[in-house]
Amino acid sequence: SQFLSLIELHFNTMKTVSEYAELIDLSPKHLRETVKEKLGESALYFIHKRVVKEAKYLLVYTNKTIYSIAIALNFQDASQFTRFFKQKVGLSPKNFYAFVMISSITSKIMAQPSFISSSEMVNGGVIRIAQPSNSNQNKISPLS
Repeated sequence: SQFLSLIELHFNTMKTVSEYAELIDLSPKHLRETVKEKLGESALYFIHKRVVKEAKYLLVYTNKTIYSIAIALNFQDASQFTRFFKQKVGLSPKNFYAFVMISSITSKIMAQPSFISSSEMVNGGVIRIAQPSNSNQNKISPLS
């Protein structure tokens, strides 16, 4: 839709439904009603969704500070951006970044091959140390 295309072009400078309505030459009320009817969500939802998407990208894939992200996305300051982000995402920008980094590290670790060889992965990977005997003390054997 024209509205969604305009959001892609102006999300970093335009934050209100009124601003987009003016571009489309509609009243803000008519734009709100039309978007809700046709897309199932409020017009402001789509504006905020795009701003959050960009904020997440900038937090994860750049070295920008929270302040510089706030300014790039046309917020007055870092605290206004942080309040907006936390309201929409449920985490502060700093905690979101930490969560993503921890999740990334965890998934990389989990993707690493196991230190147990496939020949040791007997009976679902469960192994035990056999009871010591005269000839085979501390031998590792599959659990039976």
